[in-house]
Amino acid sequence: MEILRHPLFSACTREEAEELIRRLRPRKKRFEKGNVLLFSGEPVRETGVVLDGSVQVERVDYDGNRSIVNVVRAGDVFAEAYACEAKDPLPVSVVARESAEILFLNLSELLSLREDAARKVVNNLLILTAKKNLQLSRRMFLISEKTVRQKVLSYLSEQRTKAGGDTFAIPFDRQQLADYLNVERTALSKELGKLRREGRLRFRKNVFTLL
Repeated sequence: MEILRHPLFSACTREEAEELIRRLRPRKKRFEKGNVLLFSGEPVRETGVVLDGSVQVERVDYDGNRSIVNVVRAGDVFAEAYACEAKDPLPVSVVARESAEILFLNLSELLSLREDAARKVVNNLLILTAKKNLQLSRRMFLISEKTVRQKVLSYLSEQRTKAGGDTFAIPFDRQQLADYLNVERTALSKELGKLRREGRLRFRKNVFTLL
């Protein structure tokens, strides 16, 4: 994705966007699958913009159990809130789901700029952050479901709505889906098998059909 066309810089002229990016000290880097971009517990001074590929935000608890908090795809940003308030350490890690190209920007610089273009970017950043908070709220509702079956059907129903049809692909393999739903993989596989035998759904790898 061309950074000048990113939603962060909507309403800015090309010249305004180019000047702002220069002042935000851009740093581009490619990560291979499994590489850690940001480590939990460390301070964050830059916001990441995914130009290509995807990364996931994940949390590992004291016992080593992993939970996928969010998936960040091309065009999305991550760590923006912590980059603007660098005093708090990052409570999660950011890991490449596949080969990914990331542009790091020092967005905290925006707070010291008074140009109209900077205010436009701050407003766009607030909109992006609000959308992300809505996504996280939906996930909280999802994992608050009491049973594995309820979690699975709620998630798949949401994906069907997004896809606009009964057959759709999800962005997770089995282990990743278990981590996202905050359940054990064996329990997830068992429940999927039950739902298939009951005629509630069909699936092959990450492609599902709700019946």
